[in-house]
Amino acid sequence: MSLSSLVFFSPNWPKQVWNRFLKQNHINIQFENKENEKPTNRHLFPREWILIVFLLFQILIPFRHLFYPGQVIWTEEGIKFSWQVMVADKVGEALFFVQGKTIDPRNELTEYQYRMMVIQPEHIIQYAKHIQSKAAIETGQRDLPVYVQSHVSMNGKQARPLFSPDVDLTKIEINFLPLKGLNR
Repeated sequence: MSLSSLVFFSPNWPKQVWNRFLKQNHINIQFENKENEKPTNRHLFPREWILIVFLLFQILIPFRHLFYPGQVIWTEEGIKFSWQVMVADKVGEALFFVQGKTIDPRNELTEYQYRMMVIQPEHIIQYAKHIQSKAAIETGQRDLPVYVQSHVSMNGKQARPLFSPDVDLTKIEINFLPLKGLNR
């Protein structure tokens, strides 16, 4: 698949790359006395800095999950762009509660959306905020607390709650910091 991208290069691109490589690594041998000359420092060009920064990101981003507490497979914090995406098989279920009313997400989401939402803490929080905005329109009250009763099983083990049932999900902010209220 990657090799097919070569179709978009000019036909003589291997020669151009080879010539550029030879030009940069050209060794000039002279037998003159150069004791008085100062050594020149080679500065990196902007494109080389960009390449270095890009490569650093490619190396460091997959390791950012090490900075989050708990198992990355369970919390799913820092799992995106890491090498652990397909390591675990998770299944779960969730019911949401707002003003004593039980809300089943299966009534609103497709089966695939439901399966993905119940195992990912960020999606559960987003859906709780969606429920809060719908409840605000229906009741006219703002900032209603939304709670969840969620149970997730990982790799066929006994299901555990992902969030405590007494945590208001709408107060949890999604950012690069560890999620508050998440059972680790």
